Amino acid sequence: MRWNWNKTLVGMFRLGLMLSSFSFVDQNELLLNKAFLPQIPVGLILLLILGIFILRHAYRTLKWYSACFKAKRYRTNVLVHFCLYLVVFSIALSIPVALGTTPSTHEYISQNSPHNDEVHPVTKQPTESSSTTESVTPAVDTSNFKTKPKTVDYTYILHGNRGHITYTVYGGLNDYLKGLPRSMTYYATPPKYIDFILRGLNDENQKQYLDPLVDEIKSITPNQDDQARIAISLVQNIDYDMAGFRSDNITGKYPYEVLYTGCGVCSEKSKLLAYLLRDLGYGVVIFHFDSHEAVGLKCPQQYSYKGTGYCFVESTSPTIITDSNGDYYISGTSDATAKLPDEFKTLQICDGNSFDSVSEEYNDNIKYHNLYSKMNSYPGTTLSQSDYNAWKSYHEEWQKLVDKYGIKFDVTY
Repeated sequence: MRWNWNKTLVGMFRLGLMLSSFSFVDQNELLLNKAFLPQIPVGLILLLILGIFILRHAYRTLKWYSACFKAKRYRTNVLVHFCLYLVVFSIALSIPVALGTTPSTHEYISQNSPHNDEVHPVTKQPTESSSTTESVTPAVDTSNFKTKPKTVDYTYILHGNRGHITYTVYGGLNDYLKGLPRSMTYYATPPKYIDFILRGLNDENQKQYLDPLVDEIKSITPNQDDQARIAISLVQNIDYDMAGFRSDNITGKYPYEVLYTGCGVCSEKSKLLAYLLRDLGYGVVIFHFDSHEAVGLKCPQQYSYKGTGYCFVESTSPTIITDSNGDYYISGTSDATAKLPDEFKTLQICDGNSFDSVSEEYNDNIKYHNLYSKMNSYPGTTLSQSDYNAWKSYHEEWQKLVDKYGIKFDVTY
């Protein structure tokens, strides 16, 4: 057994290359995944391969260390070699090698936005020179906000009764919001996905034209929980932007844009609903799944979604509050569907009042699915008179719930 520094230096060089490659792939994993087929996570595969080679190298090195110590030879060399390895590790893993960046620009891709339902926000860090000066927000010309008006009837259903809110929306404000950058400037800490959501909810120019809609809802009934039901049904009855979803042309609309254009995908409609419920005084969260978003409305614990303290509210289409059993498209390029995954994040928008009368919807939802199961338990052949009478009874009760909530069929989110 002899110590050969030439071989050990070559080994360190190889380790440095592997570590640098691992660092490069780790920093650009999302970009690498996006550059190839969505079914093949190239970035993750490369990370696993490089990780295996690095672990193999580390195992062989540690085995060599062990042999040296057992033979009581080259202990000083081992310590020097170990220190050099630490230097190689620290240098190789600390070099920034993100694609498409310069020393003054860092590209941030939100890993939290639904991949088929929201554009990936990109944030840029200011240059050194700009970070030393005070940021001044340019004055906004509000004179064009009230241009291109159109009057729209927004439909809602409350306790089985159909109603309408006639409201004027303006193309001028919509154009202004549409032209806002979807990026966010930061100085030190990169923003989180919730920061993008809150920015969309808190735009002051938008607020002046959305708050009157909240006042319209309040004027319909003094019952606060019924006000929430109206807001939920109104947003659910706004069309889902299937064309944008299918073409992957999702711009991340502001809530007012959804109202003006009359359509939105799940994350966009959920933001509009979150805005209305927040201004009605309720506690609100966003339930964020890998490829879907829904609203959480504060409610008694026993009726909440998976013990979160918030009821599940689907924003994309008329459904019963607490119903989370819908079918969801896996991607915009496929007709394959699936139920919601178990993993999700709860993103808090605000604290507020609890929707305490939700037991009505909770029990109706259970009844709705039980009746649906009973109706579908009969064979597809001709039924006997007694079986038909039973099926008809179930169907009549089920239809009452359909009419009560304005539920639509053949809807996938």
